[in-house]
Parts: sequence; structure tokens; C-alpha cells
Amino acid sequence: MSTAVHDPHVHGAPIKLSLRASFREVRDLGRELPIVLIAKAEEGGSYRRARYRRQRDTIQAGGVFREMRRSLDGFIRFGRLGALLEGDDSHRLNLTGLEPYDFTSHGALGLFALHDDTRVRVVDLASGELRRTLTTARSRGRAMGLFNVHTMQLHPRDPERALIAVTGLDRVIELHLPSGEATWEWCPWRHGMHTNEHGITLMDRGDPPPPLPADAHVERLDFETANARVEARERPGAGEVWLHEVDLVDAPARLGLLVWQRFKLINSAYYSADGSRVLMTFWQTGEAVSVDRETGAATMIASDLVCPHSVFPFEDGYVLTDTGGGRVLRLDAALNPTHEIDFTACPLIEGEPLDDPEWVQNTHPISADLLASFDFRRGRVIVWSPSRREYTSYPVDREWVLQAIKPIPASSLESVGFA
Repeated sequence: MSTAVHDPHVHGAPIKLSLRASFREVRDLGRELPIVLIAKAEEGGSYRRARYRRQRDTIQAGGVFREMRRSLDGFIRFGRLGALLEGDDSHRLNLTGLEPYDFTSHGALGLFALHDDTRVRVVDLASGELRRTLTTARSRGRAMGLFNVHTMQLHPRDPERALIAVTGLDRVIELHLPSGEATWEWCPWRHGMHTNEHGITLMDRGDPPPPLPADAHVERLDFETANARVEARERPGAGEVWLHEVDLVDAPARLGLLVWQRFKLINSAYYSADGSRVLMTFWQTGEAVSVDRETGAATMIASDLVCPHSVFPFEDGYVLTDTGGGRVLRLDAALNPTHEIDFTACPLIEGEPLDDPEWVQNTHPISADLLASFDFRRGRVIVWSPSRREYTSYPVDREWVLQAIKPIPASSLESVGFA
């Protein structure tokens, strides 16, 4: 598989910590903080655990899930952390639907994304009224569907622009909300990462081919031929290049491209602290990268991860979740790993299988010094302070499959009702 990711100078090994052994358990950290609780399934815990068990070896090897999952109803709820985790669902802005994935806001402007919606809902948070829905982004002369949006973030200095991980098309766009035009777009195969695990070289329809060996025998594959060769597990021979143009306008599946076309599966994208870079995670290949907004060049942050999620600014650096690895990485301002915090030694719920996969779904900053992580295997939300080496464990409904525990932006607190 080709790659054009720069691997920077290797720094010293990060300090290894254990949540159980290195941190002190205390009561009520973050309990009264106003947050957004996002659950991609409200009654899906048993189903997800059984699915993970069936694919245990795949997860532990950092491989691609072979069993497609069912989409289930979930929720986005607003309130104070402790009450929400105990089941409070009384807020006027609460929303339910198939697999909610993200919420972001500025002032009274709120954006809601649901996995199966293929759209972003724009809501007036003060009134609760739906203002509009965004279904496409116009970029380079074509309209792309907003398939399987995983993350959104409003630009820190311009709330009319939103950074969106369009996972179903394996790309990230910065969308100008009033016009629907993409002001920035990035996908792996336009930046050197263009050959998937099946040996098929991908390109956007209408783009020039990527640089290829001068003596290569190039065979252009239409969708049907390429898909048939993937299903037959065929690969190109020595000196052969199989080239496939991806049609982004007429996507082949309900949620966008097929797995072999979106082979990185970009599942998060966030601005760096100074806004000059975009920080992404590749769920399918277990990588986190930093992309220069001007050049599009990608620099490796971490590899050999298992289904990673989300690189966020926090304190004077960043945090990154190695979901299937059961750990959280802390990074310095230059994105070098400094600490690994391991969740795997924490006690299991009595009666749970000892060989179930680890699954720390996401880690979000919820205050200046507090993080919130969802440990799905143990059915709890961990609110923790790296600087104070303290944590609080909040048990949650075992059927909830939480996607994120996020702060309500300060500019939106009054509109949401937490003045």
C-alpha cells in the first residue's frame, strides 16, 4: 500500500501510566458541568458487545471489520454531566434518530449530524427551530453528498465555516455554511495514499492519474470490474497498475463509497490549536496524521493504533484515543507522544468475558483540565484530570453506546439554557 505520510524524527518513548495504578479515584469530578451527551445507540450495548466478540481477533490485530453493523436509534442530550449519565432526558433540544454522531455550535447556531441522515441539521438553539438542512457540499465543480458525517467543528475564528469529516467519501471538507461551497478539501488518494490493500490505485473521477512508474502496464477498471476483483481477492501482478476512477457524485452505497474505496476511513478531523493544520484519524488503517492546510502534506502522529478516534487540543498539547488499544495518548504542542494512559488494567464487570476486546470510544476535553472518556467494555464514563492524576468513574446504562461526551461551547451556553 503506497503512502506519502512523512514520519518525523523519533522522540523519546512516552511515559506509560495506568489509570488504575497511577491515578487516584475521587468523587464527582465534572458532575455539574453542562455537556452534550451523544449516544449512537440507546438500546445497542448487548448487540455491539456480541458483534465485537465475533470479531475479537480482527480488532486485536487492528484489522478491518468484516461484519457490517445494524444502525440503531440513539440520542443527543443536553444537561449537566451527572444528571445526564443518570438518565435525565428533559432538555428541550434533545434529539433522537439513527446513530447520532456529532454536535457543534457557536452562539445560537447549532449543527447536528446523524450517521444515517446523509445531512447536517442546522438548528436555532435559542428557539429549537430547524433552520435548514445541508445535504451536499459543492467542491471543484461537483456536488458531493454529506455521507456518514462523523465529526464537525466550527472554525475558531469564523463560525460560518465548518470542518467536516465526510467518512462515507473518505475525505475532509471545510464547508462555508451560507453558500454550501467547500473552501478546503482533502482526501488521501490526492496526496500520495492512493493504493488500497487490494492493490487498486484510486483517483477522483476527472482528476489526472497519480504519478505512476514509467514502465507500468496500466489497466483502467470500471466500478463493476474493480468490485468483482476485490470480491474475488485478485491482485495486480508485477508491473501492473489497476486504476479506478471514483465517482463521488453517484456513490454506490447508501452511505457513500464501498469499504475498498474508502480504505483509510477518516473518522475525525479537527483544527490544530493555531488553525494551520488539520488533525485526522484513519480508523481503518490505525493511524493519526497532521495535514498542512496550505500544502496538503500529511505528517504521521501515530501508527499501529486500533480503530483510533479524535486528536484534540488540550492544555498545552493534544489527546488521541487508541480505541481498540484501550489507551489514551497525550501529545506535546509539536504532536509528539509524551504519555500513554492505559485503561486495560481497570476491573471488569463481574461475569464479563475476560478476553473481550478493549474499546475506549472517545476522549473529549470537557473543561480546562478535565477529560471525559467512554470505556464501553466496562460500561462507564471516566472523567479524569491528567495534571492532578485523579479520576471519577460514572457507571452508565449498559445498553448505551456513547459516541462522545462534549462541552457546550461557552458562546452557546445562554442559548442552550445554561447562562
